[in-house]
Amino acid sequence: MSILFNDSGDFRSVCRFSIYIAVFTLFLFANGALLSVMFGSLLENSEVGFLGINALGLLIPTVATLLFMIRFVDRMPLQTFGTCLHEKWGRDLILGLLISSIMLLSLNLLGTVVSSINIELTDHPDGFWVNLVLIIAILAISAANEELVFRGYPLQVLMAGIGAWPAIIFMSLLFGLLHHLNPGATWLGTANTFLAGILLSVAYMRTRSLWFPYGIHIGWNLFIGPISGYAVSGIQISSIWKTELFGADWLTGGIYGPEGGLLGTTIMAITIVGVFVVKHVEISPTLRNLLLDHSSKVYTKDVCDSNPDALNAV
Repeated sequence: MSILFNDSGDFRSVCRFSIYIAVFTLFLFANGALLSVMFGSLLENSEVGFLGINALGLLIPTVATLLFMIRFVDRMPLQTFGTCLHEKWGRDLILGLLISSIMLLSLNLLGTVVSSINIELTDHPDGFWVNLVLIIAILAISAANEELVFRGYPLQVLMAGIGAWPAIIFMSLLFGLLHHLNPGATWLGTANTFLAGILLSVAYMRTRSLWFPYGIHIGWNLFIGPISGYAVSGIQISSIWKTELFGADWLTGGIYGPEGGLLGTTIMAITIVGVFVVKHVEISPTLRNLLLDHSSKVYTKDVCDSNPDALNAV
């Protein structure tokens, strides 16, 4: 029995992670089958329909599995996993959006220096703006899905069991490999997505709040996709402007978008360092208290010290 349970009588972290994966997989396939029957035609006939059904296909199992785990396995507040509207959530979100805007500006500037870039306004047919608002809402849901899956419950449970950096590396590898299934994906793009996973995980560790990595994630997707017109992880989306970087695919990312080239590698690497050293970022009192109250089930080595050096101890 000690293989399954710790001294407190709770499931060990690896067991909790395995239960999560099993339940999530069950919900994912069941929900996918249901949605394909109900809305299958939208997958082929509508950009919004395609993106929306895929977002919904992940949202339902993500939320359902998380609620199942905290209700029947962990029996602790949902807010412990960084989802609450704590006293610093707005600042964390805005800082994440600001960082992602700097990432886009740096990408365009670097692209201008090492190659050439063309930015032009796209045609805006009837219904364009309504369609754009729907796409932005869908991307917001999709980013929330990925943060809950890759920086939410599974990452935090693994950190308690195997340590923060092993868990971060494992979940970031999984994050990158799953994106390798996207259209036009390359191994360089997969490596860059791995770096993006590291970036978002470091942002989470700085605050123990999902709002900071969510701000970076949704900001990056919106700024490069529906605003600038780059492909987002291989998916081309209707946009206000159309931006094109000229040069070899290994440099610009080609049809996969900036995340598929060395320019993307550079931006991700620099931003990881930036998130490490950015000032005035800390764990809120509410989250610190929640984590300490449930220290037998979550990772807390960094909670007592919320400065950048705390990451060196994880």
